[in-house]
Formats: sequence, C-alpha cells, structure tokens
Amino acid sequence: MQKIKTLKIKNYKCLKDFEVDNLKRVNLIGGRNNVGKSTLLDACLLCTSTDASMLYEKLLEIQTHRNLVNSVLRREDRQVYLKNLILNHQNISMVLNDNNALYFNNKENIFLLKIPFKNEKNFDYNTLYSLLDSHIKYSYMYFSPLYISAFSDFDEMYNRGISELKLNNKLPILEAYLKELFGIGKLDYINNEAQLYKDGWEKLSFYGQGVKTFINIMISLLTLENSVLFIDEIENGIHYELFDKMWEIILTISKETNVQIFATTHSKEAIESYSRVSKKLNDDDDIAFINLSKNREDKIIAITLDAEMFRSEIAQNHEVRAW
Repeated sequence: MQKIKTLKIKNYKCLKDFEVDNLKRVNLIGGRNNVGKSTLLDACLLCTSTDASMLYEKLLEIQTHRNLVNSVLRREDRQVYLKNLILNHQNISMVLNDNNALYFNNKENIFLLKIPFKNEKNFDYNTLYSLLDSHIKYSYMYFSPLYISAFSDFDEMYNRGISELKLNNKLPILEAYLKELFGIGKLDYINNEAQLYKDGWEKLSFYGQGVKTFINIMISLLTLENSVLFIDEIENGIHYELFDKMWEIILTISKETNVQIFATTHSKEAIESYSRVSKKLNDDDDIAFINLSKNREDKIIAITLDAEMFRSEIAQNHEVRAW
C-alpha cells in the first residue's frame, strides 16, 4: 500500500480546514487534551478505504473503539442506524498524496464518494445503503488489526492474530519479546481465550493493560506487512521504564515489515523516549512528530517536526507534549 504523505481534511468533526504534510513511516501525534489527536487518527484510518463497504467498516470501527456501540441492533433498526452513521460523518473531504482524494459529502441527500486510486462515483442514499448492506455482516461492532486502542481486548482478534503468527512461524518472535519485557514465555489461544504461560497458563484477561497493549501492537506489526497501523494512546498501561525497549521494537519491526504507523500519546516520557531511541537506531529519515494545537482563531493546526527539529524542541524544553 502507498504510504500517506499528506492529509487535508475539511469539516470532519473538530477538524474544519486542516492540513498535515511531510508524514513519515512512523508518526507520533501529540498535543493538549481534546485538541483532536484521536480525530486525526480516525481521519487517517478512513483514508485507507478502497471501496464503499470498507469505508463503512472503518466508520463502524471508529464508533466501536469510541465505545458508542454496545449492543446488536434489531434488523429493522439497521437502516436508521446506518443513515445516522453516514449523516454524522457528512462533509468529509480528504486528499491523499495530492492526486488521490476521498470525499464523502452530503448535499441534498446525494453522497459523493471518491476513493483513493478509484474512479469517482455518485450515490443517492438508497443506492449507498443497498451497496453497504450487501457487503456488511449483521453486526454493529467491528475490530481490525489496523486500529489499536484500549478497546482492542477482543477474543476473536486474538484468535485470528495468534493463528496467523503460528502459520507464518512468527509467534516465537513475539514470545521472545514477551519473555524479555515481562518474563512471559508462551502465548496461545486455548479454550476460546488468549492465554499466557509464566509459572503456568493464565488467561490474558487477568493481566494488566500494558501487556495487552504490547501484544496487540506486536500482532499487528507482524501481520500487517506493507500496510498502515493506527494506535490510540500508544503508552496505554505500559510502564515508562519499558518505553525505550518498546520504541526500539516498534521502529525496527515496522521497518522490516514496511508498516506505516500513526500513534497518539498523552505521555511526555513516551515522546522523549521516541526521540532518544530513533536517534540511537539512526532512523531519523523515517520518523516525524506531529504537534497539534489551536491558533488565535481557535482553529486546530498541525506542525510536523522532522527528527532534527523535534530533538531541538525537546532540548530547548519547548512544549512538544500531550497536555
């Protein structure tokens, strides 16, 4: 998949007229609380759509990770729910690498959908609904390896991920890192649950969020070759003393598997570790830090710092942090 280098967004949630460029293989997104970090992550995720049904799945995944979908709706509620979902994301306009764009606009009940690398098509509501309804299972929660958040603790995902690692003989790679970081020797899917072996087999659900976050990131990195990975609050549950090792693993494996990463953080320590480890690995050409803030007109803007500018800002103790 072609990497996202530039993103232009109009009227998507809090991002009214927004542009960020000079994106790299690994992009860490920081800024004060409620400045739009997760929204930017959502927009990037939507830009990876290749057809209408995939766009719907990604919209649904965003809603799922925001914990807005908690139960399966009745069949007769599907059309109302889908229409509301579409209307709540109207007037999306995104540009990918200047020449390829995704537009999802609602004008007089006409939806214009231009997917990257595809021809432009117009849909009225009924046509769009029929197209999506024919592709989407009757489920209102959706997870994929592309998107990791605090809500990624999902047994079906662990089953698929661990199975794929086994088939490609990559599970020992993950297990070696688990041993190094957490003293855990084995990972498997047993009796319909992910389980870890330390002094004996225990359910993954008994472990803290840090172990789960690391496993989720590793499963995605090792299975999403030539793809994009989105991580909301990358430091979620992970002790700050493990940040350097975590970044070393992420930067190394993402390079080997050609995975572009967009990650948000609330942690000053995670930001400083990101800078420190990328310098150690001589990975300056492939990293960026995106600092979100609001200007005097209360408009959200992005400043993309390459490695040199990023380290200079940290050295001068300027505010490249998440609060």
